[in-house]
Amino acid sequence: MQWSVSGDAPFWFHLVNLLLHALATALVVLVALRWLTPPAALVAGLVFATHAVHVEAVANVVGRAEILSALGMLAAVLAACGAAVGNDSGLTHLASVVGCPTVALFGPTDPARTAPVGRAVVLRAGAPDGSRSLAGIAHGDVTRAVVGLLARGDSGPGTARAAPGPGPEARS
Repeated sequence: MQWSVSGDAPFWFHLVNLLLHALATALVVLVALRWLTPPAALVAGLVFATHAVHVEAVANVVGRAEILSALGMLAAVLAACGAAVGNDSGLTHLASVVGCPTVALFGPTDPARTAPVGRAVVLRAGAPDGSRSLAGIAHGDVTRAVVGLLARGDSGPGTARAAPGPGPEARS
């Protein structure tokens, strides 16, 4: 497919490899956060990103299979996680898609349009003045959402959509 879009221009092949490697690195950090402190998880991601084995796979167009294997393995580990909490980002959506119970935090973006699918609870920020900063979501609300999601113990797909409106809200 990429060949039909970009022809034989190597730039596009290298760019796609680089983007896939960036995604794999972000997944390494997300998985490492399960066991490490945030600074240690970031170091783990940096080691993964700059290790010669991975850099070689990105630099050579033929290394795409290695990058995709790493992505598959990391997605499987993420699927085995107890729960994931994150803002409206690709990693939060990926966690939900692979079956990890997810609490998605929304600020200014509209969860009616971009809420994750799967086992997800959406919390939307809202303040009396109408601002939608993520700081407007109380820690207790996040904790209750995670505990509630894990207590349900259900599995299978279901779309979490939150109706627009002020104040943190949980929908599942």
